[in-house]
Amino acid sequence: ASKPALRGGLFLLGLAVLLAAVGLLFGAALPGIVHFDDKGNLSGLSSIETLNAAWHWALEGSAGPGGRPLALASFALQYYRWPNPTPLLAWNIAIHAINALLVLWLSVLVLERVGVGQGRALAAGFWVAFLWAALPLLNTSVLFIVQRMTLLSATFVLVGLVFYLKLRASANAPWWHQVGALLVLAVCGVLALLAKESGALIVVYALVLELLLSRHTQQRKLPLA
Repeated sequence: ASKPALRGGLFLLGLAVLLAAVGLLFGAALPGIVHFDDKGNLSGLSSIETLNAAWHWALEGSAGPGGRPLALASFALQYYRWPNPTPLLAWNIAIHAINALLVLWLSVLVLERVGVGQGRALAAGFWVAFLWAALPLLNTSVLFIVQRMTLLSATFVLVGLVFYLKLRASANAPWWHQVGALLVLAVCGVLALLAKESGALIVVYALVLELLLSRHTQQRKLPLA
């Protein structure tokens, strides 16, 4: 097995390479443009002049059934940049890069839970995260300004799943680990919903992880029965 310092160095190297790759892939699309949906949802940014106005704009928005105040608040922080697409899209790219790192972390956690060694888990997790980040399907989520709502929702979903697994630990973990994991999942789920309604899928993803890991645990115990 590799030494902890070496594993840590490889992990940091993987993070740096992943961040650089996302930056190069999506930075090429800058300065970007403002699309029709961007204007329809964000044109009110031009009316923001005070902190109080930004607060009301975020809380009273109608970007979706739930209002999506958390996502709108992120746009309100950049009200003075509207309608210049470059800084708005730069935020989107940065959030997408953070999401890629979270996918890497989540992948490594899952792989280690199913018995893959740390080195192999890191290598496989890197490629999972890179391929996910580079998917052409995600281009619109990153390069349409208003789709930051999707990106932020995904951030909270991924954070919730990562810490759910960290706190959940093994099936034999103390009950307070289980309760803590569920509380983190609930809090992150609410935050994801406040960014976009698709955040409700965190429950489905958590169930899929539970089924995957419990099935693997049962398969490992069967030969010992």
